Amino acid sequence: MLVLRLWLLLICAVLAGCKSTGEQRISAAQKNQRYMSVIDTFRNNPERVSYNAIWRAYLASSFVRDVVQKDEEYKQILIDIAQHNVLCTDINWFELTRANFWSVKPHLSAQSCFESYGDLAQARYHASAVALIESGIQASGNGNEYYSAYEVMTWADAFDMMERSDHEIIDIYLQLAHAKQAIYLIYVVNDPVTGLQEEIYFENNQFIHSVLGVQYPFGVISNLLETQVIDPLISKDTGARLAKAQLLTHRQEWEAAVALYNRATQDNSPIAYYKLGVLCLNKVPVNDLNTQCESYFTHSANMGYLDANIALALMYEQGIGVEPNITRANEYMTDAEQGLSPGDGRLKYAWLYKKVADANALEEQTKYIEMAASEGSLKAKYYIQLHALQEVKEDELVNTLSGFSLLAEQGLTGAQSTYAELLLRVNKKGSDGWLKAKKWIDEAAQKRHPHGDYLKGLALKFGYFDTPDKMAAYLAFRRSALNYSARAQLELGRSYQFGEVVSADQDLAISWYLLCANKGNKQCLNKAGQYFRRGLAVEQSDVIARSYFELAAELGYTPSMTHLAQMYIFGDGGEQNLEQARVLYNKACDKGYSKACVELGLLHRDGNNLKRDSALASKLFNIACDNNYMTGCHFLAEAYRDGHGVSQDLKRAVAMFVKVCKSNKESRSCRNLAEMYELGHGVEKSEAFSQYYRKAACQHSTVGSCKLEYNTH
Repeated sequence: MLVLRLWLLLICAVLAGCKSTGEQRISAAQKNQRYMSVIDTFRNNPERVSYNAIWRAYLASSFVRDVVQKDEEYKQILIDIAQHNVLCTDINWFELTRANFWSVKPHLSAQSCFESYGDLAQARYHASAVALIESGIQASGNGNEYYSAYEVMTWADAFDMMERSDHEIIDIYLQLAHAKQAIYLIYVVNDPVTGLQEEIYFENNQFIHSVLGVQYPFGVISNLLETQVIDPLISKDTGARLAKAQLLTHRQEWEAAVALYNRATQDNSPIAYYKLGVLCLNKVPVNDLNTQCESYFTHSANMGYLDANIALALMYEQGIGVEPNITRANEYMTDAEQGLSPGDGRLKYAWLYKKVADANALEEQTKYIEMAASEGSLKAKYYIQLHALQEVKEDELVNTLSGFSLLAEQGLTGAQSTYAELLLRVNKKGSDGWLKAKKWIDEAAQKRHPHGDYLKGLALKFGYFDTPDKMAAYLAFRRSALNYSARAQLELGRSYQFGEVVSADQDLAISWYLLCANKGNKQCLNKAGQYFRRGLAVEQSDVIARSYFELAAELGYTPSMTHLAQMYIFGDGGEQNLEQARVLYNKACDKGYSKACVELGLLHRDGNNLKRDSALASKLFNIACDNNYMTGCHFLAEAYRDGHGVSQDLKRAVAMFVKVCKSNKESRSCRNLAEMYELGHGVEKSEAFSQYYRKAACQHSTVGSCKLEYNTH
C-alpha cells in the first residue's frame, strides 16, 4: 500500500501551473485577495464566515496550485522543530495555514503549539479552522455511495480524515466513473463499530477542475481526467494504476491491463490480486497471467479483501478451475458473509457468476440473486423489482407499487426515487397517490440521490405539487447533473440553449449536451449532432454530426434516424445512399415519428432517384396527418388539390388547408388558400379571403409570405 500523503503531492505536481497568461495572473491576484480577505474575516470572527464561502473563494484562487509547496514547507517545519532548529512559536502559522487552509494537520500543529505556550486566542483560531473543515466534509455527504461521497480538497485530506478514524484500511483505489466524468477515491475498510467491510467514497472533482483551469464539470469533454490526472500518475501511484487498468479492461486491452495490475500487486494491493483473478477466470489471452486463478484470490483473501473469499467460494462451488468442494466453498462464503450485510455476499456472488460463467447462464444467476434477496439483501430485492418492471405494461404498473413501497420504507434510496416516479405515472395529479410521491422525492433528494433530485426538478418545473418554480427546478437539475444524471444534464443543456431561467449560452448548452451524450443518452447524442451539423458553438462538422446521429439512431431515436437519412440523401459527412435514407425514414415512420413519414412521402412523391409513387406518398402524408402533424396534413391537402396519388377533391383540400392554416404551424397552407381564393380554384373567388390568408401566411412565416402581390400560375 503506497504512502498516502504522496497522492496529494503527485496530483498537484502533475497539474500545477495550468494557467499562465497575464490576464489570468491579474485575475488570479484579485481572486487571491478576495480569498485572503475571507480568511482574515474568519480569523477575527469565525461565526461570520461559512464553510462554503471559504471553499468557493479558495477554489477560485491560485492557492490551489501551491499545495505541494506548502505541504513540503510544513513537513520541513516539523523536522526543524524536532531537531530544535526553531521553536514552534517562531513559525508564522497563520500565513502557512492561510495558503493551505484545508490541510488539517498544520492547523493541529499550530493549535498544539499555541496551547503549550498559553496563547489561547491563536489556539482557538486553529481549533475553529479544524472544526469548520471537519464539519464541512461531514456535511458534504456520508461516503456510502458515489452520490454521497465526502467532498475534500485533496486526497491527502481524505487520508487525514481516515487516519483519525478507527477504520481498518484494507485497500484504496481510484475509480474514473460515469463515462470518465468523475474521479473517486475509494477506501475499502473494516468498520470497527458494525464489524462490516464497506467502501467509503471521497471526491475532489471541483479541486481537480480548478487546478486544470477547466470549468467544472467539463473536463471529460477533452478526456482530461484520464489524460491529465490518471495517466501521469501511473508510474508512481497504485490507485492510478488500478483506475487505468480498469479502463483498459473495458477496452479489452488485456496485455496493458494485466501489466498494470501486476505492478499494483507489488504494492500489495489486494484489489489488484482480485482483478487479476477475475481476468484469469475469464481466460483473457495474456501470457503474463497465471493460469492458477485460485492463487490470485487466495493472496487477496489473505490480505482481508472479502470479495476474494466470495470468488473462492464460487470457484469451489462451481468447479471453475478447481475440483468442486462444497465444504470449502461454504467455508469461504461464511467468512465473507460475516463481514457483509445480510444477503450482500450472495449478491456479489451472483454478479461475479455473471462475469465468469457461460453467457447463457442467466437463469442460474437469477437464482443466486433470488437467494440473496431471501437472505435479506435489499439491493437484490430492488434488482428483482426493476428487472420485473421491464416486462410490465403501462396499465399494469399499479401492481408493482407494493414491492417498491416496501423497499422505500426500508430506506433504500434508489427504491424511494423509483417508487415516487411510479406513483406519478399511475395516479392523477392531485390525488392521494400523486401527493404521496412528494414524500419520497424529497427523501431521495435529501440523500443526494441523482434521480431524486431529477424528479424534484421536474416537480418544481411543472408544478406537480405547488406553483411552478423554474429557478428552484434549475437548481435541483443542477444538483442531479453534478451527480452525473444524464437526464438532468439534458435539462441543463436545454436551459442554456433556450435561455430558460438562466441567460442563453450555447457554449454551456453544448457542454452539457456533450456530457450526457458521453453517457449514451440518445436525446443528448441527437442534440450534439444538431450542434455540429449547424456549427453552433462548435466548429461545423458534418462528419462528427453524422457520427452522433448514427449512435442515437442505433439506440432507436427517431429524430436522429431522420437527420441521418437527410445526410444520406445529400451525402453530407459521408457517402450518399438514397436507399439507406429510405430505410431510415421507414423505420422512424413505423415507430410513429410523423416527420419521417412526411420526408419519406416527399421522396416517393418527387422521385429523387427512387421510384416515383404518388399513392404511397399520399398514404404516408395521411399517416402523419392522422397523428396531427400539420406538415403531413399540408402535403395531403396538396395531393387532394392536384389529384396526385388520390382522387382530386378540391373541397377536401380546402378544408384541410384551412385546418392547417389555423394551427399556425404551416404558413404554406395559408399561402395556398390565398392563391385558391384569388383564382377561384375549388372555392368561390374572393379577393377579401385571399388577402386574409396572405396576411395569415405573413404572420406565421418569414419566407416570402409578406408580399401582398401574390404570384399566380
